[in-house]
Amino acid sequence: MDDNPTEINSSGEGLHSQFSEVINTPSTQENTKTDKNNKLIKFEQKYRPLVENSLQSIIIFQGLKIIFANSVASNIFGYTVKELHTFGPVQLRGLVHPDKRELEWGNLKKRSAGENIPPHYQFKCLTKDGKTKTLELYSNKIDYNNAPAVQAVCLDITERIEAT
Repeated sequence: MDDNPTEINSSGEGLHSQFSEVINTPSTQENTKTDKNNKLIKFEQKYRPLVENSLQSIIIFQGLKIIFANSVASNIFGYTVKELHTFGPVQLRGLVHPDKRELEWGNLKKRSAGENIPPHYQFKCLTKDGKTKTLELYSNKIDYNNAPAVQAVCLDITERIEAT
């Protein structure tokens, strides 16, 4: 795997091809398990900053549970990343503003069940300290750790909405 920039389209094909290159490299005397581990570490070091330094929050849900959240998600909701990772359905549902809770909760349940719903919309959430924020959400179905999941990318647009 080289260090040249890779173009990654919206379906993540560039990223997938580089990951596949690391995982599917044939084993030889020169390419031991240690070599593959080193390549995986290098791969992670290359892409982790893209996720952790993103301007958008990135959250992955499986089975109505948060299994991944970056630091931007932590900043938006006011919970630590560790706290967000412990959220099950009850806590997750509590993040959605009561005015739209049934609709948004229904959207997450439908998408988690594999139903197609619009991938882009706005919704209101509640932070740990009870503040209401407006988020612009982009979400889609993905495969994560060999299981179906929902990836959500959010932008906090509260200030823009309040300014209008």
